[in-house]
Amino acid sequence: MRRRDFLTTTAAGAAFACTSRPPRRPTNVVFILTDDQAPHTLGVYGNHEIKTPHCDRLARAGALLTRAFCTTPVCSPSRATLFTGQIPSQHGIHDWVREQNEGEQAHQFLADEATFTETLAANGYRVGLSGKWHMGDNARPQEGFDYWFAMPTGGNRYQNPPMYWQGEKRDYQGYTTDVVTDKALEFIEQSKDDPFFCFVSYNAPHTPYSGTPEEYLNLYRDSKFETFPGEPLNEPIAHNLSKQNVGNRESKMHYYAMITAIDHNVGRIAAKLDDLKLTEDTLIIFLSDHGFLLEQHGLWGKGNTSWPYNMFDESMLVPAFFHHPGAIPAGRTVRISTSFYDFAPTVLDYLGLPPLDAGKPLAGRSYAPALRGAEMEWGDNTVYGEYQYCRMIRDDDWKYIHRTEGFDSELYDLRNDPSEHNNLATDPAHADRKAGLKKQIDQWFARLECGDENLWKNAEQQTLPSYRRVTGRPG
Repeated sequence: MRRRDFLTTTAAGAAFACTSRPPRRPTNVVFILTDDQAPHTLGVYGNHEIKTPHCDRLARAGALLTRAFCTTPVCSPSRATLFTGQIPSQHGIHDWVREQNEGEQAHQFLADEATFTETLAANGYRVGLSGKWHMGDNARPQEGFDYWFAMPTGGNRYQNPPMYWQGEKRDYQGYTTDVVTDKALEFIEQSKDDPFFCFVSYNAPHTPYSGTPEEYLNLYRDSKFETFPGEPLNEPIAHNLSKQNVGNRESKMHYYAMITAIDHNVGRIAAKLDDLKLTEDTLIIFLSDHGFLLEQHGLWGKGNTSWPYNMFDESMLVPAFFHHPGAIPAGRTVRISTSFYDFAPTVLDYLGLPPLDAGKPLAGRSYAPALRGAEMEWGDNTVYGEYQYCRMIRDDDWKYIHRTEGFDSELYDLRNDPSEHNNLATDPAHADRKAGLKKQIDQWFARLECGDENLWKNAEQQTLPSYRRVTGRPG
């Protein structure tokens, strides 16, 4: 039986949603996307050590999502799902883009796919990028963008970064997070008289853990880092990133410092909107492109920090909030489970624009009414994911990860084992449940015309690496 999961709304919130003023102009969007950010590394989620006052203020004045899941726990496929509403077996990016970022091998992976930014551009929006793209051919504007300040590859150094601007690649002086924000502010200033979509895409807090300004590092030099669980390295499955960083105090210090630096720059963006009197006309969205394990399970990283790859909740959950004064009631907490394939439908619905016409079935649905404070029926609160040879189903009670290529599958009782430490996949007592969840996975992917398991391994970015052969820095 499908469980009806209604969103709770305070009476004040409901009244607020009914009486909020109509927008004076089409709603602007500032979409802030971080890279490798753990799900609860904002103070608003209860982290007592990290310093994120600007994000906390915006989140508390808007809608905070507590169960926002990525669809794939690695950079490029997650970003492609956000922009297209498609899962990797549909858009074709199954892992981080390695060689096709620039130069003769550059390839635009989304060239033949419908994206929500193209819909925005077609409806009169100026569309600008400042920061990380990482979906191929980073030198040239794509998908409706007319302002393009892009990182050459999926990562970047944190001091004096190389960037593409108007097709020219050169170094820019300063701290990368500040440089990205500078250009975003320039775009907002240039676009203040038009509806705009500003994609502010930070590479922080991704590695390398160097180049972080002292002013942010000094905030954490005496920290006890009690919000890290301190689990020892999981030797049997740990990848290089985990081996280098689990238990490493310097890594913890840089990681938190980089998030505080992001927060400082979020404050700069909010102040710019205030100065231009655009705050009430602008939706601010904050997400990370996937979650991040910070010593949970004895690992440090995302899905590819272990072998076999993992889909633990810490890799799949992301920090997420939406802020729009006069439209989103303050103090909203949205507890439904959403996935990245819901993001594009939600943004377009929120803005009152037509849905994506992808020419293929899409899984996503809009949770925009929940952001605005309305009561809505969401359904059974189930999300799905995939990453190379893994496919996942997760509801409120159970999580099942089905693996091919001879790797062990995983089944977790989330009610009694929320930390996912007791794999029940081989327990005869749960054989029927495992079979039922596998059937749900098969049916869901079949509805998306992606039932064939060979689809998991037919794209350029899907080459299965050997544990001993992986040497590149993950995306």
